[in-house]
Amino acid sequence: RARMTGAHSRPAAAKAAAVTAARATAVAATAAAAKPAAVPAANKPGGTFKSFSAYDIDSFDNHSSPTYKTMVLNAYHYSRLVRYSVEADGSAATGQVEGDLAESIEQVDDTTIVFKLRKGVRWDERAPTSGREFDSSDVVASWDRHSESGAYRAVLSNKVKDVAPIVSMEATDASTVTMKLARPDALTLPIMAWYLSGLWILPKEAANGGFDPTKEVRGNGPFIMEKHTPSVEFIFKRNPNWAHGPDMPYFDGIDLPIIADAAQREAQFRAGNIHMNGPSSNAFPQIIKEAKGTELFLGPPVLHGSSIGYNFIPESGFNDIRVRQALSMTEDRDTMAQIFLGLDDYK
Repeated sequence: RARMTGAHSRPAAAKAAAVTAARATAVAATAAAAKPAAVPAANKPGGTFKSFSAYDIDSFDNHSSPTYKTMVLNAYHYSRLVRYSVEADGSAATGQVEGDLAESIEQVDDTTIVFKLRKGVRWDERAPTSGREFDSSDVVASWDRHSESGAYRAVLSNKVKDVAPIVSMEATDASTVTMKLARPDALTLPIMAWYLSGLWILPKEAANGGFDPTKEVRGNGPFIMEKHTPSVEFIFKRNPNWAHGPDMPYFDGIDLPIIADAAQREAQFRAGNIHMNGPSSNAFPQIIKEAKGTELFLGPPVLHGSSIGYNFIPESGFNDIRVRQALSMTEDRDTMAQIFLGLDDYK
């Protein structure tokens, strides 16, 4: 099935950082990356990646905010206990979960999981965290705060909803956290790694009044938010102390001007002020022809978008897999791709 929802275009000015851009964007936007790999000889680390944000946000608090906008922006500077792995060579994600702030994950029995935390990870150097070392008290404080007042607490916290998996998280020592489940649940770690309803780790100062996490950021992720000018821009600088460093992230900084207007984004892309994702996908064919050096990359199919759903009530014929397969076989995917995506425009 042909899809172009994952397509990205960018001007030649960013061509030298092609691999670097793809990797660093994945790291910042999803807080997930494979184990650090050597930078390819043709791609030198450094420089500032310039993209954009189509929106501002009202809160930087990953726990209380219900919007994906907060989660996406905060992925630049906050981390999770676990994350989805991303292949260093850019191949399709496997869906496997690996440690983020956790160095190792051990399932002791059906309902007990022990996380050994990475040592030497430090929080933002600004007060009140003042560059102190991350430890298990931050994880427990984040879990307690998330399960008490988090917008998505019912997804993970068993005391909020009895079908949710996690009963408790306790610090065994400074670098060990033990998680108890209500029952065996293979989806617990994948949900914890998910950017929207997962468990983001904030410093314990966010829970004890040390700073207001809705207005300020004190993270330990790949980047540090250096500046936020409401309705204008977000400015990030590289975190030299990131848990998955020291080689990554590759960029020295990321600039995200807030540009809500699609026409203005396209103009900025054409001018070379945005390196990637400026124009809308409808403008791609024209941009490729008119903006010299623009490259188009097709990503893997996404999980959202137009789809056909089936009703699985008992009397529904869709419970028979043969019916579902027969309906699938009636779809002319090539024609659908041509009509909805206008593939001839790219010839």
